[in-house]
Amino acid sequence: MLKIFKNLISAIIFFIFLLEIVAYSLSKFDNTEMFNIRSFTEKTNDKRLYTLKKNFFSNETELDGTNTKDWEIYTSENGFRIGKNDKIKLKKDKFIFIGDSVPFGWGLNHDQTLPFFFQKMNQELTVLNGAIPSYSLNQSVERFFIEFSKIKNIKYVYLQIYAPAPIYALLGNKWHPGDNFTTISKYIFRNYDYLNFKIPLYGELYTLSFIKKRFTE
Repeated sequence: MLKIFKNLISAIIFFIFLLEIVAYSLSKFDNTEMFNIRSFTEKTNDKRLYTLKKNFFSNETELDGTNTKDWEIYTSENGFRIGKNDKIKLKKDKFIFIGDSVPFGWGLNHDQTLPFFFQKMNQELTVLNGAIPSYSLNQSVERFFIEFSKIKNIKYVYLQIYAPAPIYALLGNKWHPGDNFTTISKYIFRNYDYLNFKIPLYGELYTLSFIKKRFTE
């Protein structure tokens, strides 16, 4: 019985290993990449990597200690985070927040975010929340020029960012401007040039990622 069990385990391990080799081989013919993005974001084919979905609503759940907290996300037709019934006043001078989860308001409803309170104190301006969680400096700048640069009457731009400081501290002179939290599987092994394979983000097997992508396209 023990011998049968050992043979079964060995067969399963061999099968998984074989699947990984096949999936990796197939990936060499596939120039796209798969990222684990959130319900309110979508992938882009440029240096942003992903952006906010437009005209979108999402009810999110955040773990707060031992309790769970529900919070809502509404986005406008221009990809800004807004309140449920907000209408953007186009003719006013605009103050745009860009950056990461801090100005975005991760885990908070719209009326608890920094841009919301800034709007209350500056009624003469239209304050817009163009931040996205986990965005790096490079991604934020790319998003501004791709999505927001043609918006009229932009008076001020506020940038709040954490990355790439920790990534630069890790990589030093091997750091590239495009390095961010999304592309971690690319830069984590950059010091070892002989390793030419992808580590799936968040520990998901490449086979599973490959199958998911093929059946969701």
